[in-house]
Amino acid sequence: MKNNILIIAIIIVHALFNKGCMTSKNSSLEYHNQGNHHYQFGRYYEAIEFYNKAIAISPDLPESYNNRGLAYTNLGNFVDALTDFDIVIKLNPNNAIAYYNRGNVKLNFKDFFGAIQDYNKAIEIDPNDKEIWKIYYNRGQSNYFAGNKDGLCSDWKKAHELTLINDIFSNNDSLYIKNLKSEVEVILKNDSNNIDANLKLGFCYLKFKEYENALSYFDKVIKIDPNSDRVYEMVGITKLILKDTIGACIYWQKSIENSRKKLFNFSK
Repeated sequence: MKNNILIIAIIIVHALFNKGCMTSKNSSLEYHNQGNHHYQFGRYYEAIEFYNKAIAISPDLPESYNNRGLAYTNLGNFVDALTDFDIVIKLNPNNAIAYYNRGNVKLNFKDFFGAIQDYNKAIEIDPNDKEIWKIYYNRGQSNYFAGNKDGLCSDWKKAHELTLINDIFSNNDSLYIKNLKSEVEVILKNDSNNIDANLKLGFCYLKFKEYENALSYFDKVIKIDPNSDRVYEMVGITKLILKDTIGACIYWQKSIENSRKKLFNFSK
């Protein structure tokens, strides 16, 4: 009889323990999801509060550290962001996203060599990530500022081959592009020096594979605003499509120089 009572007691304690563990896990997940909801709408301070609660319950939850790090990054708090991404990598050394995110923070700190090492690790861990072009793109920026201009060219070439060029040759948005062309042409009739309209019209011609027309509008933008950074990148992409890799690199370097002050704020 005593043995039966002891067995029942053990079963009850075990059940209560498991229930407590499940409740804790469920609570931390709920807080994490609430944090994600606030993060999605740009409410980063509120998101951090919920990630804090999730971490307090489950201190070994890498997702909460990662997302809190992203919230800190968006608020410009790179010190705490770096700490969070360090923790994620400690908890899971094969987390490619954490290396990418930490690389972006190091890029903000102008630790270009450190950023390159993290981007290299992210690529090594998950070379088939569907958004790997972002890693090549940011590594290219880091390479340039670290004094490796060839690194910028090779990385941006890879990034654009993976994304924008495929998008340019896609016909999925042909109706949108036709409508966009009509809209910007109306704008340019009233304001021929409208930078945004000229840039968009150049992009439309790029989508239509009318490269000379595209370049003519891009050149017009450069004449109106030689400090533009986006247009130099678009010219570089056009040059790359035309197999002029050297020309592409020259324009990409100019793009980087013009956007130097805008580069240090990235998140995935």
